[in-house]
Amino acid sequence: RRVHGQLAYIVQLGYHVNYAWLDASPPRMGALMLSSALLYGLNVIMVTLMYVYYTKPSGCGLNVAWITVTLMFFVVFTVAIKVFPYASPLPTGLIAVYLSFLCWSALQSQPQTATYRCNSLFGSSASERWIQFLSLSFVFVTIAYTAFASGSREAGDPFDDVANDPGSLGYDPWFFHLMLVLAVCSATMSLSNWEVGKTAEQLSVDKGWASAWLKIAAQWCAALMFVWTLVAPRCTDRVYWWARDEDV
Repeated sequence: RRVHGQLAYIVQLGYHVNYAWLDASPPRMGALMLSSALLYGLNVIMVTLMYVYYTKPSGCGLNVAWITVTLMFFVVFTVAIKVFPYASPLPTGLIAVYLSFLCWSALQSQPQTATYRCNSLFGSSASERWIQFLSLSFVFVTIAYTAFASGSREAGDPFDDVANDPGSLGYDPWFFHLMLVLAVCSATMSLSNWEVGKTAEQLSVDKGWASAWLKIAAQWCAALMFVWTLVAPRCTDRVYWWARDEDV
């Protein structure tokens, strides 16, 4: 039985869509090329805007480092397309956009103080509330989807005899409820800014250094996971469904 997390779903989504369009009759090459170009263009725009609105000539070195690392991920993954035949532009562009989104979300979660003010994109508190609301909505949707999908069983899975039983449940009860509990805990910590032993004077959702660093850590984990999908077919003897173009 395969157990997935939120990051694993994002990484695998690009591979699934890529092969689904390639295997279509006829192959949807136009949609594949257009989607890849849009993802690459969107990533360039996101990185550029982060450099413009979240950095300053001095005092914002941490932001510059985070954005530069995000850009390096994009460049390395693009070069990987030439090295690994299964690293097509669509999954590479999708993971690059996701990494840029995590970087932007981390930058937006940074607290703005008298000594640290690097966010010049949203100057008013009203616009910042809207960004917090949209970001938190995205978090809730992905957490809920991950909880339900992680607890479900997949018919046809050769490693899951129960899922292939016609009279079985469509999900694993104990694991399904465990994922729901973890999802609630994650949502609660997001609402409390991942702070322990500190109470905010006003409602501030998804704001603070703890939240920002957790998002950057999630970005690095997602990047490492994608790197593993690239090197695993050549470093192990297992057969991976996304590396079907690899010579054996």
